[in-house]
Amino acid sequence: MALVLAIANSTAACGDGDDASTGATTTATTTDSESLTFYTPSTALSSGAPGDVLSKEPIALDPSMHGTGWRVTFVSTTPAGDRVPVTGVLIQPRSTKPAKGYPVVVWAHGTTGLGDQCAPSAYEPFALSGVAPLIDAGYVIAAPDYEGLGIPDEIHPYLVGEASGHNVLDAARAARTIGGSNVVLAWGWSQGGHAALFARSLQPVYAPELDFRGAAAQAPVTDVDTFLLPGRTDVDIFPFTAETILAWAEVYEETSLLDLVVVEDAEKARLAQQACTGDIADNTTRPLDDIFRSDPENTAAWREAVRINSVVVGESDIPVLLTHGAADIVVPVAGTNALYEQLCAAQVATVYMHDPAWNHFTAYYTTLSQVDAWLAARIAGDPAPTDCTSGK
Repeated sequence: MALVLAIANSTAACGDGDDASTGATTTATTTDSESLTFYTPSTALSSGAPGDVLSKEPIALDPSMHGTGWRVTFVSTTPAGDRVPVTGVLIQPRSTKPAKGYPVVVWAHGTTGLGDQCAPSAYEPFALSGVAPLIDAGYVIAAPDYEGLGIPDEIHPYLVGEASGHNVLDAARAARTIGGSNVVLAWGWSQGGHAALFARSLQPVYAPELDFRGAAAQAPVTDVDTFLLPGRTDVDIFPFTAETILAWAEVYEETSLLDLVVVEDAEKARLAQQACTGDIADNTTRPLDDIFRSDPENTAAWREAVRINSVVVGESDIPVLLTHGAADIVVPVAGTNALYEQLCAAQVATVYMHDPAWNHFTAYYTTLSQVDAWLAARIAGDPAPTDCTSGK
């Protein structure tokens, strides 16, 4: 069965990626974890502030999107504090810029493939389902590719929440170059929901100047273990698990994760994702029990990486919108159910839209109008709704 975790409307295939990041060196700089060390990419910059735009060129937009688009490269920050280039797209509405600037909605995409050419900004005309009403309403759209996608010689730190959360916030900063204001919301699907929720928790410290008004996460990865551990026995999920193991083994100095799998078979799964078709096909040649050398949960580095890359409520009271379905066989709904309970317990204004029949895609497509309305209400300054007292 083919599983699609692609950016909406981007279905063109491209060739296998060429991951040349193995020459990067590690540093002794640590993340907020006590035991994991994030590496320094070979693309680390010696100058520039987070959000600075390094390059900018026009990009054609889908006719439904009534704005002006640019493909950009901007500065972001790794979990170790190194500045790195990140690519993406900025879209300016055609309406007159308000005195305080356009509100900014940052779109965080789902998994599109892992080769450089699979970066969403590589697709032209650029298209995103659900954003046309937001552009027409006078909002800037910022769509980062995430660190390592679209930048040669750098690995994409897949599901490293601090990295992608920084990318989301720095894309909002980059939007100032086309008239964006400090009023910001984050919105993402699947891997992008993970990024949007991390941006929410990181914003008060990492980007305190932003007026961050909410995070909408559709079918999000929340508990990384809940998402990845089925790949231990499920050939459809194994490519995501393999990619995570290989990426984390490189971006974290602790490389014992490579002992978890037969690397040759894991690399085959990585290449299946780098095809950029959006279809994750079974590319294993033998049973998964033969590919896994040990259970990931028995490895300390894996447990720590899972801990620091799973979504937490944190100290933020920024409102949240969640959508998910019980029929999702890609990202299990259990993680979102648990996060919802945690948000409610912390008295965060949270709306959770859920349906037993929704799968990974219908939880996104069938709720777009409600998500757009929720985002617009946050920009308008309306009180944030919550359904916590009504139960699930």
